[in-house]
Amino acid sequence: MLNIGIVVGSTRQGRKGIQVARWLLDHARRRGDANYTLLDLADYPLPFFGAELPAEQKEAADRAIRAWSRAVEAQGAAPVRSVLERFPGEADRVKRLVKRGVLVERQTVRDRLKPQKRLFVHPAGDAAAIGAWIDGLPASAKRQKDVLAHFRDHPEPVPLSELAERLKVASGVVKALADKGYVEIREREVLRDPYAGRPFSPLPAPVLTAEQAA
Repeated sequence: MLNIGIVVGSTRQGRKGIQVARWLLDHARRRGDANYTLLDLADYPLPFFGAELPAEQKEAADRAIRAWSRAVEAQGAAPVRSVLERFPGEADRVKRLVKRGVLVERQTVRDRLKPQKRLFVHPAGDAAAIGAWIDGLPASAKRQKDVLAHFRDHPEPVPLSELAERLKVASGVVKALADKGYVEIREREVLRDPYAGRPFSPLPAPVLTAEQAA
């Protein structure tokens, strides 16, 4: 379920925003469509954004910033692009906050590592059972016998497309065997190798200094 934080941005005495936020939180929770949390800046003694603090105050400020960051992180991550759009011209400052550990930046390669689903063929019996099934098939079912003979000699599951290519049979032949209960076709998630098929040239050996070579 989606996490949504309701932020109270005012921390001054006599503020009215906290009453509005509590009212909003109560009504939002009745919807039941997300996890709503009240995030009150008054609970986090944050420094002004970009303010230069004395050395003796930086540690306390960093603790408050980390606590606020954890509270915000619990609601979900924000793309770096969105942060920079919200605070234009603050890219260097954001980088310094990441370097200090106040903000955490995570990078993922979603398009290359996205799992894909493939159909795998599993034999439904051992070698003896498969041999009996081969003997029970008519002579006209040569393709089906070839598939069963493969699993008699190689019982490991194999992708349907790879099996069809290897034995030069149509996928319908394998599905006919599945209908008879001789094999099982199961869907499985597999991770694609982002570097598959990409050649890599070895790097030349580094030149050592006299001290390193000694």
